[in-house]
Amino acid sequence: MGIVEYAEEKQKKYQNQLYDVTSNKEYDAITHEIEVQKKEIDEGQNRIIELELSKEENENSLKEYKEELEELDKELKEKEKELKNLLMTTEQKELELNQMREKIVVRLDKPILKKYERIRSAKNGIAVVPIERDACGGCFKTIPPQNIVEVEKLNKLHQCEVCGRILVPENELDKLPI
Repeated sequence: MGIVEYAEEKQKKYQNQLYDVTSNKEYDAITHEIEVQKKEIDEGQNRIIELELSKEENENSLKEYKEELEELDKELKEKEKELKNLLMTTEQKELELNQMREKIVVRLDKPILKKYERIRSAKNGIAVVPIERDACGGCFKTIPPQNIVEVEKLNKLHQCEVCGRILVPENELDKLPI
């Protein structure tokens, strides 16, 4: 039994008692109680209306959120497909590059390979950098012009004096099959 129904029952009870009144005081007390019950009924009905409106708003919001969720799910699935395609492409490219690397590693001298691997592990996988605008492509320290000329000759390995990476001319890096 809800609050409104309970208040309506009390109001009926007081209205029935109104006929059995013997004094003005009793009549005033009962009419006051009837008014209190009317107020409770009105407040209860207003609260019910508010709750129903709130329920409708919540249902509408729920529908909107469900639609948004469905859209986001579709977008997520599309992005997952794109990611899978990119991963497949990347894995294929990585495989090709690893095969190419294996062919090159076989032809390298062991001391050079050892030096390259040591630098690569120390410098987050970047052991060879180009000379860009007369500076090291790794640490951006300016390289003296004489050293740039020696690097461009490509007759021996040259390392950056600051970061230790192997230097190559910028135009030679473009020729690499990466």
